[in-house]
Amino acid sequence: MKRATFVPRNEISVRELFAQRAARLESRAAFPDYVLERDGERLFAEAEYRTSDFLRHRHDPGRCDLILVWEHDLPHMSIPVLELRTGAMHVMRRRGRPPGTAHRGRRETPSGL
Repeated sequence: MKRATFVPRNEISVRELFAQRAARLESRAAFPDYVLERDGERLFAEAEYRTSDFLRHRHDPGRCDLILVWEHDLPHMSIPVLELRTGAMHVMRRRGRPPGTAHRGRRETPSGL
């Protein structure tokens, strides 16, 4: 993913930034914000300004495969976080479901976003 030429200031501008750079996506009004496609699989992604906003909004991590944020401000999350500011993918490695696996059995997060 290319580096941003502007700095988002809220969730809406994070969504706009991601939508401009993603190859295939379906934007939704309800949680999660996006349905992405990779190798024929559907991945569900939620956009937030900061990772902590995902928890503050009380989103269900079991219904999401990926969190898209401008700033990853938590030490860990149970699902992968793509930090758009740096392009870094943050994945917590622990026992339980494999990284990038949502309750629907998916095992990969989108690459090259």
